[in-house]
Amino acid sequence: LPDSVTAQDIVLVMALCPCNMPFAGDTYADLLSGLAPAVTLLGGVASDDYDYERARVFLSGREYKDSMAAVGIFGAVRPVFAMLHVTSRFAERIRRVTRAEGTVVRQVGDETFVEYLQGFGLNTDVPDPLLAFTSYPMMLTRNEGNETPLMRHIASLNQADGSGVFLGNVPVGAQANICMISKENLAEACRESMRSLLEAARGEQGESGYEYSTIFCISCCGRAIILGRDADAEGRILTEMLPPGIALAGAYCLGELCPTHWEGGQVANRFHNCSITFCML
Repeated sequence: LPDSVTAQDIVLVMALCPCNMPFAGDTYADLLSGLAPAVTLLGGVASDDYDYERARVFLSGREYKDSMAAVGIFGAVRPVFAMLHVTSRFAERIRRVTRAEGTVVRQVGDETFVEYLQGFGLNTDVPDPLLAFTSYPMMLTRNEGNETPLMRHIASLNQADGSGVFLGNVPVGAQANICMISKENLAEACRESMRSLLEAARGEQGESGYEYSTIFCISCCGRAIILGRDADAEGRILTEMLPPGIALAGAYCLGELCPTHWEGGQVANRFHNCSITFCML
């Protein structure tokens, strides 16, 4: 940082994080929030065309497989955010997570995690659970119950002990439910989140007169997989809704970093899956 700038002066951190690290994606949000508690985050985990062996982070003409690139933004900027999950779900099987360690879930209610999935009529004997269950992420409502729920993609299943591994941490005691996501769900969520972002920006402009110029969008690569041949659907929607004179940039990532809001206005930086996130500056 320049000598005249401290961590307290940074308003926003944009973080692009490496893939295949031996820890959950939540670590990025927790670490950066610990270094600068008042800072809000936007970013994601590097991805590729689905095998994740070639995922890289780029900075200053070099590529990195195990390093994070971060940009700190400070000064007279007023970022606004929007983030939306897709919430179509099987509401009749909401259960609490009763046994879990980090990203590994062993038991939901009185069933193993594999049994819990089978209770929805889902086939768990699949060669690639991450691909097979892309359209069926798990929604988590944390203990406190007043924060935006978290979405978690299933990364792998262990048929021997009935456990499942996720891309993010799954806290014991959280209420779990499996969601079913369609292309129509994704398109509507994209529109709703963009509308929410533009509404927040208009409110800030009305109060302060601040002029916005750029929208950054990080969307989950799982959404692109679900969209299939119509993978440009989100891009078309955003282009149609983009206000005149506003630039748009973004990427698909294997997990998204974006703040969520609690009742009462408190903000917490979180790691998400299967979500579309926005920041307008």
